[in-house]
Amino acid sequence: MGIQLGVLLTSICHILLVISEGVHDHSTWRLMSTVDLLKHGIPDPSSPTLSNSLSSNIGPEKDSRDKAHEGGEYMATPVFVHTKLRDHDLSPHNIVQLRKALAQYVSTSSFMNQKMEICQKS
Repeated sequence: MGIQLGVLLTSICHILLVISEGVHDHSTWRLMSTVDLLKHGIPDPSSPTLSNSLSSNIGPEKDSRDKAHEGGEYMATPVFVHTKLRDHDLSPHNIVQLRKALAQYVSTSSFMNQKMEICQKS
């Protein structure tokens, strides 16, 4: 997935499946962090404040940015799916380590505003 596609999908989807090969796919985590950084400033397309700010160009640019921010930015809920895991990757210790690593990558992103769960197949 490219950065532009990632920004688009996080803007219009409800849930975004982020699939990586193994638990150590740092490039996928960095990509999602970059998408999150670029996503800020893009308001929810269905927001009434967006249509109001587009229809009238009265007032400084900062005011329209504040109105868009008041309307809130929409961010899809990411679901991280790790494929090609081995049995030892699913040990309780490794799951805790994975949770900490993911939390570190997304600690300053809007992904942390959403509930982050790591599910384990029984």
